[in-house]
Amino acid sequence: MLKNTSNRIISISNNIKKKNFQFIPRKKSKISIIDIGSNSIRLVAYDKMSRVPRIIYSEKVFCSLAKNLEVDNKIPKKNYKKTLNTIKRFYKISIDIKSSELFIFATAAVREAENGNKLKKEIERITNGNMLILSEDDEVKLSTQGLLSSFPGAGGIMADLGGGSLELALIKKGRLKKFTSLRIGVVRFLRYYQKNKNDCLKKIREAINSIDWLKNNNQNNLYAIGGSFRCLAKVDIWTKNYPLSIIQGYTINDREIKNLIEVSSKIKSKNIKKIDDIENERIKTIPVASLILKELANKILPKKMVFCSQGLREGFLFSLLDDETKEEDPLTFTTKRMSMNFNNSFFDGKLIFNWLNPIFKNENDNFKRLRLAASYLAELSYWHNFKDIESDYALNTVLYYPFLSLTHEQRIFLGLSIYTACGGKANNPNFIKYSKLLKKDAINAAGILGNGIKLAYLVSGGLYRNLSDYSLRVSNNEIFLITSNKKIIKTSTKIKRTLKKLSKLIKIKKIKLVSPEEEIL
Repeated sequence: MLKNTSNRIISISNNIKKKNFQFIPRKKSKISIIDIGSNSIRLVAYDKMSRVPRIIYSEKVFCSLAKNLEVDNKIPKKNYKKTLNTIKRFYKISIDIKSSELFIFATAAVREAENGNKLKKEIERITNGNMLILSEDDEVKLSTQGLLSSFPGAGGIMADLGGGSLELALIKKGRLKKFTSLRIGVVRFLRYYQKNKNDCLKKIREAINSIDWLKNNNQNNLYAIGGSFRCLAKVDIWTKNYPLSIIQGYTINDREIKNLIEVSSKIKSKNIKKIDDIENERIKTIPVASLILKELANKILPKKMVFCSQGLREGFLFSLLDDETKEEDPLTFTTKRMSMNFNNSFFDGKLIFNWLNPIFKNENDNFKRLRLAASYLAELSYWHNFKDIESDYALNTVLYYPFLSLTHEQRIFLGLSIYTACGGKANNPNFIKYSKLLKKDAINAAGILGNGIKLAYLVSGGLYRNLSDYSLRVSNNEIFLITSNKKIIKTSTKIKRTLKKLSKLIKIKKIKLVSPEEEIL
């Protein structure tokens, strides 16, 4: 992906490789980022550099650096001081958790403010390191990389709405084609909005209408990044009483976009306070975010709006990876990593995946990817041995784990598959609640996959290397479980029950246990 980035971003990567940003001279392990945004400052610490780095600590402090950009073009004294105190705290945390490297960068507010360079020098003195002030091009391209790290094949318009700027990019088949950064932000424009809503609207409209390529690329997906858009997603989820509160991959259609704009433009502060995870500092900026979304949607007429939790920070780390690592599927990477934590040295998700191939002869690439992920997650509850609640534990873990490159429908499909594999019942209130969000065919497919995984567990006794002693074949409206131990298998009511469920879901009438000699080709 580096070939698609600006020279500035490439030079950032080179600086890191040259150790110009080294924090503590020890073996590289944990990595920390301090992201000085125009609204909030965030510290995020990761376990190590990888395709999907795992967050081990995250904290943010609202400093509203862009508050006076349209007044005197300075960071207010109170906010300036709060920023320095925040940096001191975050720097100490980075030391305490033994980060091997600390990366510090700032965006629009520090870039534009007259006292931005002064702030930079003071931060570098406190941290005894280098701080980057990202250019507009850096900011939009790194945000794009963050999106592509989450949805590798994304296509449409990316919009990253922050406190001081709006980054826009045109993406086709996972490649950045056009981009720009507009001086529109929810903190920057808050005064305009409070003083005169119509003037605020006019400024937003003029800025968005100045981008010619937006008009020529409408009817695309809109990928929404940034805290302001995430707040709008939370408003939408709360308004609908939607059962899955995770933002990553939450998708709404064109009709729902219009409804969200209508609701978020009029919602009262007392109602927003009822919504979990919306900070008080963001409440007053929600109408501004709604106004910006309205003008953007009027311009590009999106078919769908996809919310993405990955942004500039993740794009920064993603841009540093080698090309081979970038090509790894983030879902496969994460589920495979999770499987390594199972307390079963005999577990092998790929063995399960291959063993079930005969049942899924006509699957497409997307289903195959989900089936591989489910195979790696097969023992998600068994290894904890949570009696009576293992299936619910498995379902909730899949639904709320920070997987990337999944829509909500795919996430729920995975969850219901593993729930079924762990013995979950279809009359469970949680199963009923989430299955309503899937089509009937998807629910059926989750049942087939879940029971297939359960069958693999039962016939092997959890020792998956023993799957080589058994095989499946589907032929002539019959399922064959091929084994040299027919009598032993017949004694297991669980195996017979699971085979019966499978045949019913696949709509096959007969189930046969046969020996290799009896196998019908």
